[in-house]
This record gives sequence, C-alpha cells and structure tokens, in this order.
Amino acid sequence: MFNYLLEKFKSSVMPWWQSLNSGKKISFILLAVFSVVLGIVIFAQVTKASYSVLYRNLDSQEAGQIIDQLRGSKVPYRISEGGTEILVPSSKINDVRLNLAAQGYPKSGIIGYEIFDQTNLGMTDFLQKVNYRRALEGELTKTISSLKEVESARVHLVIPEQRLFKEDEKQPTASVVLYLNRSKPLSQRQIEGIAYLVSSSVEGLPAENVTILDASGRLLSAPRQTDQLAQLSSSQLDVKKNIEAYLQEKAQSMLDGVMGPNRSIVRVSADLNFDQVEKTSESYNPDSTVVRSEETTEENQSASDTNDPNKKKDSSGTKKTTIRNYEVTKKLEHLVSQVGNIKQLRVSVSVDGTYNMVKGADGKMVRQYTPRQQEELDKLLALVRGAVGFSDQRGDIIEVANLPFETMQDDWEEQQQVKRDIAIRYWLNILYKILGLAVAVFVLLKLRKSYNRWNERRIAHRRFLDAQAEIKRKAAEIIPKVAQEPKLIDHIRKIADDNPKEIAKVIKTLMAE
Repeated sequence: MFNYLLEKFKSSVMPWWQSLNSGKKISFILLAVFSVVLGIVIFAQVTKASYSVLYRNLDSQEAGQIIDQLRGSKVPYRISEGGTEILVPSSKINDVRLNLAAQGYPKSGIIGYEIFDQTNLGMTDFLQKVNYRRALEGELTKTISSLKEVESARVHLVIPEQRLFKEDEKQPTASVVLYLNRSKPLSQRQIEGIAYLVSSSVEGLPAENVTILDASGRLLSAPRQTDQLAQLSSSQLDVKKNIEAYLQEKAQSMLDGVMGPNRSIVRVSADLNFDQVEKTSESYNPDSTVVRSEETTEENQSASDTNDPNKKKDSSGTKKTTIRNYEVTKKLEHLVSQVGNIKQLRVSVSVDGTYNMVKGADGKMVRQYTPRQQEELDKLLALVRGAVGFSDQRGDIIEVANLPFETMQDDWEEQQQVKRDIAIRYWLNILYKILGLAVAVFVLLKLRKSYNRWNERRIAHRRFLDAQAEIKRKAAEIIPKVAQEPKLIDHIRKIADDNPKEIAKVIKTLMAE
C-alpha cells in the first residue's frame, strides 16, 4: 500500500516539479523550510510546559527523597536555589502534592495548631510556650501563603514573658519573609494589611513592630512614625499634594486642549486649613414662646365682720390663683469645621506665543516670536479661573505670563531638514511595509499559478490515461474482428494513410505498454 501511494505521489508531483524553473524551485524550497521552522517554533511554544514551585526551603536529605519519588513516578522536575527548591509542571503540581502528601512528604512542612493534637503529660511549661509560638507562626504562615501574590512565607515571633510590673514589660516583635509571585507584585496597601494581620493575631503586638522582607532581603514594610504629630504632618502633606496635583491637572489638560501640548505650563500652590474647630452656640427667641407648665389654685374664704352693722354676720368667698411658666424657644447648634479646607490658591500660568517665518538680514528664513494679544490672555485667564475654582472671597491669586518656549535653533533650513528627515523615515517605513506585503502577495500568486499549471497538467495527464485505457478496450474488441474482415483492414489502412501521426501515437503507446 505504501509503495503504491509513493508511486502515485511520484507520478503526480514529479511532472509538476520538473516543469518549474530554478528560481521557482528555490523559492518553493525556501518557503517550505520557513513554514517548517515556523511550525516547529509554534509547536514548541504551545507544548512548552510551565513549571511552578512544588516545595522550597528543603534540606538536602529531604530534597533527595522527594526527587527519588518524582523519578519513580516519571514526573519531570527542575531544581533551583542550590537544591533547596523543586519545580514541576504546573499542570501536574496538584496531583504531585497529593501523592507526596499521602507518602508523608514534606516531613518538614508547616505545622500549625495540629501540634496540640498529641498530648504529652510530661510536657513542661517552657515546652508548652514554645509549641504555642510554633503553632502561631505556622498558622500565620499558612494564612499569608494563601494570598495570590505570595508563593510561600516564613514568620518568626518574639513573645517576651509577662512581667510583674507593667513598666518592665517588653512589646512582642515579628519578622515576616515573603516569597512573592513575580507576575503579581504586592501593593503597599497589601503589605500594610499583612502587617496588621500579624499584629492582630498576636496579643500586645503593635503593627510598627512587624518587619516584612522579601526573598532578596529588601524591606517592604515602610517605617512608621511613632510621633503622632509627625504622622499628622505627613498626612497633611499628602492631602496638600493631592489637591495641588488635581487642580493643576484640570487646568493643564484644558490649556493643552485649547493651545496644544507643550504650549503652556501650570503650577498650583494651595494653602489648606487643617485646624479642627468645634463650635457650640445657644440662641433664644423671645418672640416665640410656649406654655411649659400651668398651675391653678382655688381657695374658699369665710369671715364674720361685727364692726360693720350693714353686713351680715356670716359671709363667704372664693379666691383663684393661676401660675403659668413659659418656655422661650432655644436653638442649640454644634458645628465641627471640616479639616483640609482651602484657605487660598496661588496659580501661575506660563503660555507660549506664536511664531512666524520671516526673512532675516542675510536673506534666510528665520523664526520670529510674536507675543499673544492681551485679549487672548484674558480669555485664557478666565478659563483657568473656572478650572481651579477661583474665589475672590478667599483672596486667590492667578498670574498668566506670556513667554517664549522656543529653545531649538531658529535656523529655518535646519528645521526644514529635520522635518524632511522625519518625513523620509516615515515614508520609508511605510514603503518597506508595502514592499514586504507586495513580495508576499507576489510569492503567493506565483505559487498559486504554479499550482494551477500543475493541476491542469495533472488533469490532462489523467484524461490522457483514460483515453489510453479506452483505446485499449476498443482495440481489444476490434482487433479480433479486423482479422476476420478483410474490408475492415483496408479501411484501417486508409485511416492510417490519412492520419499517420495519430496512428503512430497509438502504436507507440501500445509498444510502451
């Protein structure tokens, strides 16, 4: 079967190959070699296995045992970091870890609170404290290693013994070493989060006592200011910088859109009020009163007046007393001013002028600076005022100056030459791309044309073979009849005399077979 296919391939391809000239053969060979090399490179990149860390910080004995297990399982591996780190293909890392864990590897793994699963009645108080510290370190290591940006970690705690007097006590300290994922760096917020995580997990450990390093020994945790005033000053400076940068960006982007890039410079200085003022005010409105309480008292009176003969001896009466207490409307306000208010803004704006090409004294074209009109400067000033939120009540100050920004050589010929060089490089780059595309299209068209010719010849050859087979079949039917029909022989002779070339081709074909 293989020989048949090989012969079939030769009979169909060799005629086409022989019909090509030397240039086309060389082009086809180069294209075939390039395609093969490109295919090999793509296949190698696609099938290239990425390796991940299986275990690190292993001693030599345990690393050798794990490597023996990997060899027995026929798992490819790599060794780095002087033999203390083992890497395996990323697609197999989970299966390999499970298989090694079933066999008890690594024996020097991270131990957490499971250290207390086995009780020892003879354990001393010192060993109990050491085991507690080891368990706490192990649990923190597991938690930190679970972060996506951290491949593994080591945590060391120093927990002093409690003292009888508070002034004799020492604060705990902690050191954390992180083995980071190179493709996912840690942000400063995440580093601070790790520090607060360790601080919250250890009793009495302040966050400023946590030191964080990476595997190269670089300090990651920023030193913290213990002075409250220093912390406040640092935060105030950050607020000031953020406000100035925000306002400057607003004004600069607006001027760049109006005048073009690199045609203006904006600088903003902001004075902020960081005083926190609490004000409590109490006011009364005497015109608005309400009855708070009312008390009414009634008294019955009886008396006998013997000195007045006109009155009866016995008389009686009623006395009514009303007491009303009014509440005056009172308004109580407690105001806390916002920290970081803008007291004053000072904005400086420098804008470039315009340039015109004029003839110099020597007849050459030179650049001449033309300052902007005051009306245009006033419009730019109004735009900047609106962008930064200018306020007359705060006493804000804005200055706009028109200054030349040009620092290059004013020679017009040199500038034109630079422009021509840039234009030439630009168009040459485009021309190279067009030529490359044209060559690729030309090669493809030539290959397509060669293929079409080969296909036409293959079809013609197939038709010729079919015609030969048909001639053979008809000849096999006619020859026996010809031998019996003398008239037919004469007819064939006549055909041969009329068409000698066609008869010669048929005879050559029969003789070749």
